[in-house]
Amino acid sequence: MRILFLVSHLRKGGVTNVLYNLCCQLKKNSECEISIVTLREEEKSSRYDDFLNLGICITQMHSSYIKCELFSSLISKKIQSVIDTQKIDIVHCHGYHPVLVGVNLQKVKIVATLHNRASEDFVNVFGTLWGKLMLHKYLCALNKFDVCSAVSQSAAKLYFQLGLHNISFVNNGIDTDGFIPVSNEVRSQLREKYHLPLDQKIIVSSGRIEKEKRYVEMIHYFVSFLGKEPITLIILGDGSQLKTCKEIAKDDEHVVFTGLVKDVKEYLQCADYYISYSVSEGMSMAVCEAVSCGLYPILSDIPSHHDVADALLEESNAMIYNKVEDVGAHFNELPTVIEKTKLHDYIDKNFSIKTMGNGYLNIYKKVKVIQK
Repeated sequence: MRILFLVSHLRKGGVTNVLYNLCCQLKKNSECEISIVTLREEEKSSRYDDFLNLGICITQMHSSYIKCELFSSLISKKIQSVIDTQKIDIVHCHGYHPVLVGVNLQKVKIVATLHNRASEDFVNVFGTLWGKLMLHKYLCALNKFDVCSAVSQSAAKLYFQLGLHNISFVNNGIDTDGFIPVSNEVRSQLREKYHLPLDQKIIVSSGRIEKEKRYVEMIHYFVSFLGKEPITLIILGDGSQLKTCKEIAKDDEHVVFTGLVKDVKEYLQCADYYISYSVSEGMSMAVCEAVSCGLYPILSDIPSHHDVADALLEESNAMIYNKVEDVGAHFNELPTVIEKTKLHDYIDKNFSIKTMGNGYLNIYKKVKVIQK
């Protein structure tokens, strides 16, 4: 079974991390031969070499954003020659432009993973007019695919309500063998390594520092709150609002900005709690990684957070909140002893690479027998 992944690029981020984890799992299956086509130019933050080291053939189109938007059919013709040469069985698209390009491909089964909640994200990022136009183009293309897979159950329900009836879902998967809890001794050693306080509770948040993640609002509140409690807040990541966030917290030693880091895992293993104030997510890999490391999750009240946390809420192993002020109001109610092993085992059972890989293998096998 020859599978070609069609992506915009291989820059570091949630979609690329999901794809890398999926490739790692599929490489263990002798039935699968994998190749990748990228549409855009790579940047310094690319994981291009990581995929090459897996032995995956990568073909680059070197197209611009504008070309992908306006001339998707011309790019499709170039990719069609790759498909014909490599005798591809299934093209698996990840992202908006890959979907617009993939819909034009012939003599091959087409699958898409829908990594976000497009009706929310397109408008939040691109504005109402352009966002709704993008959504219309996206859904029209997706309805011509053989199978579309959302990355969570709540996202699949949303797309069905938007009129997408070839929808299923496969939960994103993380490396639960790598993201593991550590002993108190190791945690102390890691805190010393990164010059973090040994005697304080540490809350960590990670991801793109962008408007839809609401870091500005969160940090505004925590700057006023942290001085009253023995807590340090660590922000992992980069983005267009990082400078603004740093300015807000410039006089507060309790807020630490790391920028992009090579090993997110070690920072997670330093911490006690993980917080997300995001307004929209497809399925947050960052949340799953944190919980797999044994961090107690403090999450905004959005559907994708419920996908991860509802089962944990039943045993008081998570907190869902509406406004960031609620975190401070109930902070003293958070557990001081966290059931780290139980949290890790829950993620391992429901959101592991193996579970995700098996889910997509089932889709590939089913789609091969669909008659067009």
